Amino acid sequence: MIRLVKWFWGHPLPFRVAASVATGLMLGFLVIGSPVWYVVFAAVLIFRTHLFLVLVSVVFGFVLSLPLRRLYEKTGEAALFANENFWREICSKPFICYLNLNNAQVIGSIIWALVIFLIIFTFLIIFLKKSRSALLRNID
Repeated sequence: MIRLVKWFWGHPLPFRVAASVATGLMLGFLVIGSPVWYVVFAAVLIFRTHLFLVLVSVVFGFVLSLPLRRLYEKTGEAALFANENFWREICSKPFICYLNLNNAQVIGSIIWALVIFLIIFTFLIIFLKKSRSALLRNID
């Protein structure tokens, strides 16, 4: 049983577990199909994350984001109109212009996803480092 869990989870260090869950939730909150979603998804594949945790967190994040989706547009508009010159300058940069950051719904989803990422990651990293659960100790 331990070998199966070890094969499935890899080496579950607290940082990797927290990053996997937080990044999965972030993917769930982002607008699916936006270029930013693909960039974060590529980062998940490039960096060593626990894909099972990411997949479960994406589904959970998508379900959690359903009531907040109507706030994406308002949040994005507020952010874009807060400093129009800044966003005009940022969106004209070579790589960033392809991320569709001038869309209020995309920028709103990024803001909500970053807030959720920071809260969940901070909570999980503190929780996992303080209380190394028996499951993590048995797998390592």
